[in-house]
Amino acid sequence: MSKPFISVYKSKGLDYAAVCTPTRVNGKKVNNPLYLGRVLNMSEDGTEGKFRNRARGEFFYSLEKGFSYPTATAEDRIDAAIAKGSLIFGHVYCVHTLLERSGLLNLIRDTETSSPDTLMALVMHRLLDCHPDTHASSFFEQTYTSILYPKGDLSSQAISELLAKLGRDELRRDFHRRYIEMTRPEGKSVGVLFDGPGLPNDMKSPIAALSDPGNGAVNQIRLIYVVDRESFNPIYYRVIHGNVVDIITLQEIFDELKSLNVNIDYSVLDVGYNSESNLEELYSLGIDFMTRLISNSCLYKELLAQNCDNIIQASNRLVYNNQLLFMTINKIKLPNNRTAYAYIGIDISKNNEITNNFSLGENPNKPMSNDEYEMKFKTAGMFVMISSLKIDIKDVIPYYYSCQTIEQIFDTNKNYARFLPLSVHSLETFNGHLLLSFITTIVYFKLQKICHKQKFNAIDCITELRGITCGVYNDHLHIYEPTAKQKEILKMLKIQLPTRLPLRA
Repeated sequence: MSKPFISVYKSKGLDYAAVCTPTRVNGKKVNNPLYLGRVLNMSEDGTEGKFRNRARGEFFYSLEKGFSYPTATAEDRIDAAIAKGSLIFGHVYCVHTLLERSGLLNLIRDTETSSPDTLMALVMHRLLDCHPDTHASSFFEQTYTSILYPKGDLSSQAISELLAKLGRDELRRDFHRRYIEMTRPEGKSVGVLFDGPGLPNDMKSPIAALSDPGNGAVNQIRLIYVVDRESFNPIYYRVIHGNVVDIITLQEIFDELKSLNVNIDYSVLDVGYNSESNLEELYSLGIDFMTRLISNSCLYKELLAQNCDNIIQASNRLVYNNQLLFMTINKIKLPNNRTAYAYIGIDISKNNEITNNFSLGENPNKPMSNDEYEMKFKTAGMFVMISSLKIDIKDVIPYYYSCQTIEQIFDTNKNYARFLPLSVHSLETFNGHLLLSFITTIVYFKLQKICHKQKFNAIDCITELRGITCGVYNDHLHIYEPTAKQKEILKMLKIQLPTRLPLRA
């Protein structure tokens, strides 16, 4: 059968076109036309052109590449904004200012040099808007983003093309190198390694694997984050097979980090890595570690049974972040006669919460025995950390709670950086999606650190500053007066809001 072709015909003295796809119906040849509309321009060979119809507006069509749409110029965007009369301004302006102040703006823009405005606009959308990427163009048109990054294009096609560009592994490595050089110029970093959640995906890829998280087997990919132990800034990520958690993975990550001039001298590992073989390999590699014992391990049960009667003593008390804890230390022997230290603790607020839950939820028809109730009461809220090094007890607690901080990073990724759900299907766009999510996470945590222990948190800032709008005139933007609450946030961020910005060069 013949290949599709573009047919041009006249109507009322004007040229119109349709894409004809030859086929046969009941033995007869039929062209099966797809209406394109009025011809605005056609190539000499007749294989592509610019067209206009009521449904699509102005667009390009190519027999090779299909439909595409013209990118608006800076003047087009200004004219469109003037027609609207106003734009959402505050949250975009403030985040851009913070990025510029911190040096992250140039770092991000240089990640993909062929379309930096599109990259920055998409980062803004993922950070500041709750809707999926299919609505990114609406966010772009309705906010100051379209004026700030005038060469940006958040059409679905442009986003897909950008993600594919970001998906190159050499680009990811280059971003990590530049980011680490900027944030850790001395070339040293102490990392927290955390085994992140599986990312469900139907993508047919060698890195996707079946895994059962507890509610049935799914095809997924596992994401690992490395976070600076002192600042908790994300510094690195790595994708591995969805069902692989082993020491080979750790060694590969440590090797790549070393090539990036990041030296990990002590690692806090997720519970998923503390198998007997993994810990033995860490000893062999000379990597000191701390990890939380899994609650169903024999060593965990043994240490709880030995310490539950004597842990709550005045000499064992600690206060951390306004929380009362008790902790003791035991020297233990691991397989292969390896010496380690077990830190057995109890969080009193957790103890009260768990005790209330199981006490109030107890089935009166099948009550627990007194011994069973007493053991649950004593061990509620207890946890065990083990380390290859002996550490002062007061320094162990921050390590324990650092895991909660890293979990918060993954919550951020799910809710703001859009790690889940994954709707990409090619390996290139998937990798680009992860790098974009990592960049968005960095920006969010930059804002969150500024807000630490302040009256307003990061979400408050984004929500409130969104209410600051600007009027759009022929040659300038007029920024409307912020509310008292918005002024408080601006003062906290140390940002002076302008009242007027020039619009045309």
